[in-house]
Amino acid sequence: MRLGLPSDTSGSDGDVVEGDDGVTVMSFSQKQIFVQGQVRTSAAFQYTGDMYLLQAMTLAGGANPFAEGCAVVVRRKGDEFLRYDVELAPLLEGKDMKENIPLQPGDVVTVR
Repeated sequence: MRLGLPSDTSGSDGDVVEGDDGVTVMSFSQKQIFVQGQVRTSAAFQYTGDMYLLQAMTLAGGANPFAEGCAVVVRRKGDEFLRYDVELAPLLEGKDMKENIPLQPGDVVTVR
């Protein structure tokens, strides 16, 4: 079996994988978290393990000027959904880091 691969950045015409050749996938993940609402950039972000609410907000560029100071994290657990309400001011000021909850793949963070 022959598998043609796209050209690399060095300008070659492409490589061909044959026979006993090996292919290493450097990164592949469908695990994501979603950040939306009153943030600068609403998006899906790759979950990298050991992610927390503040990290997710940083990935999204932080809260925008219209944010009221609350984040809601929704997590699916089996057939149910869990909801966590977090006041952002104590967290952002470093006064209450227990609210910096760990995230899991599939979590949806909505900043209000």
